[in-house]
Amino acid sequence: MAALIEVERDAPPVVRAIARDLAGCLGDPPFAELTARVRGAAAVRSLDTPEAVTIRVADGSVSVSHGIADDADVVATARLAGTGGREPRIEGAGRHPELAEWLARVVDAPPPPWPGGWTTSAATPGYRS
Repeated sequence: MAALIEVERDAPPVVRAIARDLAGCLGDPPFAELTARVRGAAAVRSLDTPEAVTIRVADGSVSVSHGIADDADVVATARLAGTGGREPRIEGAGRHPELAEWLARVVDAPPPPWPGGWTTSAATPGYRS
C-alpha cells in the first residue's frame, strides 16, 4: 500500500514543495519501505529564509505542515531553494538515526521537472491537501 501524504489546508508553498519531494521519493521501493518503518516528527528549516516544515510519519502515513513542532525528533537545516545539492545538517540523528536518514533523503530529493512542478503536486498518487 502506498503511503498517504496529508497536507494542511491552505498550505504555504514550502509545505507543498516538501510534500511533492516526499511523493517523488516514495516512488523508490527502498524509501517506501523505510517510510513504512519509521515513526516520529521530523522538521525542515530553510538555511536562507524563515520557512520551516514539520513532517509527521507513522505506520506509513505522512502529514506535512508549516513551522517546526516543539516535539520534533530530528531537524534538518538546508538551503531549500535551487536544484539538488542541499546537504542538510541534521540535529537529533544520534537519538533517531533511521528517522534522520529518512529526512535526509527527503530534503536531498531532486526537484520535480519544470515547468509544472507545482501543478503536478495535486496529481501525484497519495498526495492530498
